[in-house]
Amino acid sequence: RAPELLLGAKHYTKAIDMWAIGCIFGELLTSSPLFQGKEDKGPRALQEDQLKKIFKVVGTPTPGHWKQLTELPEWEKVSQFAQQHDKDTLTSAVPATKTQPGALSLLKSFFDYDPARRITALDAMRHDYFKNSTPFPLDNVFANSDGP
Repeated sequence: RAPELLLGAKHYTKAIDMWAIGCIFGELLTSSPLFQGKEDKGPRALQEDQLKKIFKVVGTPTPGHWKQLTELPEWEKVSQFAQQHDKDTLTSAVPATKTQPGALSLLKSFFDYDPARRITALDAMRHDYFKNSTPFPLDNVFANSDGP
């Protein structure tokens, strides 16, 4: 789940879907889930384990980057247990980003904490990763895949 949902946001946005696409993309690159946390099934339970896994890989969010962070209902609780993690651990969590041009940049765009700054679907499709990777994406899957 996107961090804004885990922190108690009440409105569902397209940015939440883009976070989910980032999770799927990361899973395709690693062949395993990036943020598989233990789900607390209690009523209105805070998904602490899930948040800790996200923070460890993506870094801990800060109000300096994500202005609405402190307005989210669960942030006060989370800020008490959240350790500060660097934002540079994504490459160790997803080693394929070292060998696939543009993969790290695209993943970082999907995992921007600020939903207003997270990449859109259209911008993701236009990302250099899809221009420089092989096999090239095609409009017609039956066409030649040698590139444009």
